[in-house]
Order: sequence, then structure tokens, then C-alpha cells
Amino acid sequence: MSLTLIVYGKPQCPQCDTVKRHLDRLKVSYAYLDVTRDEAAKAHVQSLGYSGVPVVVAGDQHRQGYRPDWLNEVARLLPAAGIEECEPAAAVEMLPEDGAA
Repeated sequence: MSLTLIVYGKPQCPQCDTVKRHLDRLKVSYAYLDVTRDEAAKAHVQSLGYSGVPVVVAGDQHRQGYRPDWLNEVARLLPAAGIEECEPAAAVEMLPEDGAA
């Protein structure tokens, strides 16, 4: 079973763009969910205790903001690939049933 990395963000968010650029440079696979288009994603971010984005979730770990050291650490555990834009329906399928990341 591989670790899944999910970036929750929104348009016009410089920190969100910085997180995505950092992950792209590391050549890791991640999913990007836009909390302005996806109510389930927004609710999940709030359930983790965050009120802003970006929020990055890797398995049962999560962080808010641009945290390059943590991203580098997590990247070592991820498969190489790139960004996967998720549609709202796909986001619901990716969330754990108990709501915990």
C-alpha cells in the first residue's frame, strides 16, 4: 500500500502554488483538491482543525502552510509521478470513512 499525498488549496493562493511547485520539483505524486469547488474537501480541512489553505495530508499526518522540510521528508515515502486534479466526486472517494486523514 502506498502513501497518498493530498494538497488542499484554492485559486489565487500563493502558498498553495508554492507547495505545488515544491512537490513538482521533487517529482512526487499528489492529488490537488480545490476547497472552493469541493465542499467535502473544505469540510475535511475544517475537520482537521484548519481554517485556511494550503493543507497537505500524507497518510495520518497533516500540516498547514508551506513546510518545505516536512514536504521533503514526506516525499521520500511517495511514488514519483505528478499532479492529479481531482473532481469533487473523486475527493469524497479519497476521504477515509471515519473522516480522519
